[in-house]
This record gives sequence, structure tokens and C-alpha cells, in this order.
Amino acid sequence: MAEWSKAPHSKCGVLVRVPRVRIPISPPITTEIYRKIGRFCVHSLKGSLKNAPLVLFWLAIRAVSGQLQMLGHKTSRELNRLNENFKRVELARPYFAGIDLLRFLAAVVVMVFHMAFWSWAPEASTPKEISGGFYQYPELSGFSSAGWIGVEVFFVISGFVIVYSANGTAWQFLRSRLLRLVPAVWICAPITALLLLCYSSYSEYEIIGRLVRSLAFWPTAPWVDGVYWTLGIEIVFYSFIFVLLVFRQQKFLVISLIIIGCSSTLYWLLPRTSGFFVSRGMELTLLPHGCFFAIGGLIWAIMCNQGSKWLWAIVAICTVGGILEIYHVSAPRAALAATDQSNIVAISFWLSSIFVLLFSIRYAEVIAKLVTGSWCRSLGLATYPLYLLHDVLGASILNSCAALDIGRWLALFLAMIVPVVVSIMVALTFERRLKTAMSAIIDADMFSIPRRIVDFRWS
Repeated sequence: MAEWSKAPHSKCGVLVRVPRVRIPISPPITTEIYRKIGRFCVHSLKGSLKNAPLVLFWLAIRAVSGQLQMLGHKTSRELNRLNENFKRVELARPYFAGIDLLRFLAAVVVMVFHMAFWSWAPEASTPKEISGGFYQYPELSGFSSAGWIGVEVFFVISGFVIVYSANGTAWQFLRSRLLRLVPAVWICAPITALLLLCYSSYSEYEIIGRLVRSLAFWPTAPWVDGVYWTLGIEIVFYSFIFVLLVFRQQKFLVISLIIIGCSSTLYWLLPRTSGFFVSRGMELTLLPHGCFFAIGGLIWAIMCNQGSKWLWAIVAICTVGGILEIYHVSAPRAALAATDQSNIVAISFWLSSIFVLLFSIRYAEVIAKLVTGSWCRSLGLATYPLYLLHDVLGASILNSCAALDIGRWLALFLAMIVPVVVSIMVALTFERRLKTAMSAIIDADMFSIPRRIVDFRWS
């Protein structure tokens, strides 16, 4: 049987299921150690003979080095992770319906940018090449040219959600990120490749190369679609959290977020000599976008982990960095749209999204009662496939509508509503089934050794 206990590193109402201690181990007294090792050998042989040598070797190394520290629930979690009868930590977290709605809204805003502005305004772009640039919407330029800001909203939400979810073991975190990232890409990237084959001028060889890079989460372009550029940045941030979990150094999480956020802000405070352009290598250091992740993570520390109120000052500093980044990135788009309104709309929308995030966290229970049913959660699940599919799929619809001589407003509506419907279908059917299959593979015996390596206690 299992008992419920409060997670030692979280004060946000997170409950962790801790298996009952099966093999208590006393302090490192030599005779007691040998006796307990013998008992543990018998227990391991009952569960799984093949893993007993690995566990015994680990215990022996710990005993010889004098670092055998087994105290309270930490002892039980460490031993049971090494046991073949390992049980995953189950988390019971409150549902933030407002965050799902904000995430979906951000995806729609990005879609408006690509369909109503980027499909005709620039000299060259993926949606323009596919759609042919037949439809133009200059009357929407003041707003549609700022739609790219949805990506920065994604980064803030990721900062909160990823830090909030990092309250298990390193393996659990790695498992959850794989199940979140991989299935949607493996489904959406082939669909995008087929559309490129039908509507683009790329050769079959080039499309296959882009598809392979996309399926492998290659950090540099080209991919099947330009929207994949954000995945590498997200993975870098995930890797940072993962390393902290591997070395059991969650205590340094907040200070690390402060360093990332302030370094990013300093980066944008420095004089800009090359316009808004940022190299891919620089993006993968988190310097250009680290302030956004830091804002989300520090909001978690303050509102969910009872962090010090002075952290709001750091959030304010990172917000300044975010505004500077938005201003630099939006400048060429505003010039392309021939309006200064784009800058104002982008900054206003981003700041408003932060307040919506705070409101969604503060009144999570109230919002959850008002938003009944599963439709809100379905929209949240569909956000990722929508982000991956909307650009090429929507542009392909615009191309087909132009061939059928359909009006531009109806064409824009179809180019936006069809990707939403397709994304919901992908999230609730194909992605869900692929996640189930991948989960069964990851939890299989073949990954028992990698799991033990990842969850090894280094200190």
C-alpha cells in the first residue's frame, strides 16, 4: 500500500504518492550495513533476480565511501527507485483552465500573423511561397503584424508549467517531456511534408531532409516549417531543469532563474549594433529569450512555492528585458506594415497575457468551476499540434481557395478554422494513441537501466 505525503520541495498543494518503506536501513554502522544488504538481496531476488547485482553494487559503493545517508522518506524513495518494483511518483496538481485558454489564444494569434500578414507582406516566406500571396489584408496589418507575440507568450507559460511540473524525479521529468514533445511532431511533421510536396517548389530530396531534421528535433534549420525554431529553445530550457533534477539541486532553481532572467535582460540592454537579428547559436544560449522563461518560473516560485516577495522585483526586471526584446523584434515587422501600431499592440498583448496568467493561477479553483466540461482541456491539448500545423496547412488552403476563386475573407476564415479542427482531431485521436504506445515502451523493462542511471543520487 502507499501513503500520501506533502512534497518536501513544493508548497503549492502538490501531493506525492510515496511507497511504504520496505527495507529500512539504519545509519552507516558496518555490521548493520552488511545485515541490511543481505536482507535487501533476498527482497530483490523475490522481485527480480537480474537487478539484484546492480542494486547490491550500488549499495556497496555507497557503504565503502561512507556516504550512505538514509533518512525518512528520502530513503524510501531512493531505494524504491532502484528496486525493480519501482513505482512512479503520482502528482495531483490543480488544473489551471485559464492557462489552457491563454495558450490556445496565443496559438490563434500566431496563426493570424502567418495567415493575414506573413502570407503576403514579406518578400519571401514559407506561407507566401505556398499560398502564392494572392490574398492580401492590409487593413489588418496594424494588428496581424503583431501576432508573432504569441510565441513570447508561449515562453512565459512554458517557464511556469515546466518549473511547476519539475517536482518528481529526473526520469519522470524526462518521460513527461518526451511524451509531450515527440508524438505531436512525429504526426504533424509528415503531414507538413506531404503538403510541401504538393504545394511548394522544394524537391523531394530536400523535403525528406527537412522531415528527418524535424523528426529528430535538430536544433538548426531547415525544418519542414519555420515554426519549429522554438522547439530547440524549449528543449534547452528543459535540459537546464533536467540537469538540476539529475543532481538533486532543486534548491538552486530560483537563483538559476534569476541569473537566466537578468542575463537576458542585460543582453537586451546592451547597445544593438546589428538590428534585431539574433543568430541561432545565440538563441540556443537562452540569452535572447531567457527573460520570458524566468518570468514564468519566478511566478511559480512566488505564487505556488511561497517564495520571497522580493522576487517580484526580479520579475519586473525580466519584464523590462521582455519589452526590449519585443520592441527590437517588432521593429522590422512594423516597418513592413508601415505602422507603429504593431509595436504597441505586441507589447500590450504580452503584458496583458502576464496578468491573465497571474489571474488564472490566483483564481484557478474559481475558473475551474466556471469552465465545466472537457472542452477547455481539449483546446489546451490541441495548442501544440495547431502551432505545428497551421502555417503550411493554412497557406495550402489559401492556395486552394485562390484556385477556386473564393473571396479573401472566406478564404482567411477557412485557412484558420480548418487547422483548428484538424489539430483537435490530432490531439484527441492520433496523438493520444501514440502517447499511450510510447508510454508503454518507456515504462518497459528495457528502460530500467537508463531509469536507474538518470535517477542515481550524486550527492
